[in-house]
Parts: sequence; C-alpha cells; structure tokens
Amino acid sequence: MRLFLTRHGETVENTKGIIQGHLPGQLTERGKEQARKLAERLKDERFDIIYASDLARVEDTVKEVARYHEGTTLCLTESLRERNFGDLQGKTKEEVWDDEHLHYQEMVGGETLKEFYERVVSFYESLKEQHMGQEVLCVSHGGTTTALVAAITAGTMTAMRDLPDFGNTGLTVIDITDQGYEVELMNDMSHVEG
Repeated sequence: MRLFLTRHGETVENTKGIIQGHLPGQLTERGKEQARKLAERLKDERFDIIYASDLARVEDTVKEVARYHEGTTLCLTESLRERNFGDLQGKTKEEVWDDEHLHYQEMVGGETLKEFYERVVSFYESLKEQHMGQEVLCVSHGGTTTALVAAITAGTMTAMRDLPDFGNTGLTVIDITDQGYEVELMNDMSHVEG
C-alpha cells in the first residue's frame, strides 16, 4: 500500500491558538490556498480511495483535492478526527495550564491519549485489511497524522513524541508491505513554500 497522509489547511483557530479537537474549524484564506496547492500537487496521483475526517476543516480541504479525482470514492469518517480534547476545546493554549504537555493531560469529557491512539490504530488496521497493494490518501489532522505515523513506523504510542509537528497540508508518503515500510516523504511542505 502506498499511503499518502496530509493535514487540513490552516484554520482561523490555528492562528488564534485555539484548541480545536472535535470542533469544526474554519479555513483561513491562506488555508484555502494551501488546500488548492495540495490539490494541484496530488492531481496526477491515481488514488484507489480517499479517506478524510468528517470535521469541516478537513472536508473543506479534501474537496479541493477531490476535484481532480472525480471517479475516486471519498469516505468521510469519524475515525480520522483529531483527538477529542473535551472541556479544553475552544480554549486558547494560553488558557491551558501546561500547553507543552497538553497531549498527555487527562481530558474531562474527551479522549485519553491512549483512547485516541487506539482509535487511530484500529483505523490503520482496517486500511491494511482492505487496501494492501493500493494507493490511499488520508486527509486528517496534526494529531491524527502523528498517531498514524507512530503506529506505522514504531507501533507504539510513545513514538508520537519523537515526530515533527505536521504542518498544514504537509505531505507524508509511506510505502507499506507485509515485510515493513519505507518513508518516501515526511511532512513535505514544498508545494506551499514555493
């Protein structure tokens, strides 16, 4: 399986430091432009299927990509949502006592890091069952992409700490076989940087 992973375009909430989690999020003009540039970059790829988070900021991003892939099934799924940050959603990072360790805090009304990681791993396992030998695009969120890459490359939740912050529409491409994996691209931003 050749797996393409990317994050939604920049949102108004990103620019204000607001914790989004399961909130819909609204793309900025820059975010819309990032989505268009991502779509242009991916237009000649032949995806067997496109999976995307069902949250608005991702849906608005993937719509741009899907314009070049009219015959390709687009599946919106809750499985690719960002982590549910519960009561912290809608607050700014400055309002949270320890932004540095935000992802490791317990969330009132949200998901633990373990629950979030296990949700993403379950999605990845279903991908392997259904799409080995295919080209698959997953459009989601920074945290979701981090969890997917950690699951593929290390198989552990703790590996999430060692991965980069995935940029808005940054592209990661990983070739996955029964024998292992090879990272072709990691968080490549060249389509939006020039």
